[in-house]
Amino acid sequence: MHGNGDTYSNFYKYTLKDLTIPSRIVLVEAPNNYWPYGIQELANYSASIAKLATNLQSKYPTSNKPILLGFSGGAVLSYYSVLTNCETYDLLIPISGMLKPDMIPSQISMDNSCHVLAFHGKKDTVLSFESAQYAIKKLRNHSKNINFIPYDGGHLGIARDFKDMILSKIADSI
Repeated sequence: MHGNGDTYSNFYKYTLKDLTIPSRIVLVEAPNNYWPYGIQELANYSASIAKLATNLQSKYPTSNKPILLGFSGGAVLSYYSVLTNCETYDLLIPISGMLKPDMIPSQISMDNSCHVLAFHGKKDTVLSFESAQYAIKKLRNHSKNINFIPYDGGHLGIARDFKDMILSKIADSI
């Protein structure tokens, strides 16, 4: 899922285009190019995307469950989806995302079968590094399979500098 203010086509072009193994990529566009941060909207979009993933997996089965990858605003939704729909996905990859206390759902549905690989820049001025650390702390309360890779840079460099690692992790999960 793309970042706020961006488009799904740019997200594909700069993040996923170089994936070299056969895969089915579904790009979901945010309403008016912005993912909302309100808890009810997060719940609605997370549930809708999980339903879409489940329906596609049922209609077009693959050996593994889908991977959910989001950048910035899309990563906020990815983090929320970890807490609410983790069983739908093989791996969730939030890049430069965050959670705040008012974004934590009252019902959390995740366990050690949930796998997360998160990236965040220590010098991020768009979504703070501390807000990503908060998200990771919350997730680790429910699963031991939460990997967090801090980056010595800002908001946008991660997708470029860690692109090979991200694509490799995706390839390993396909």
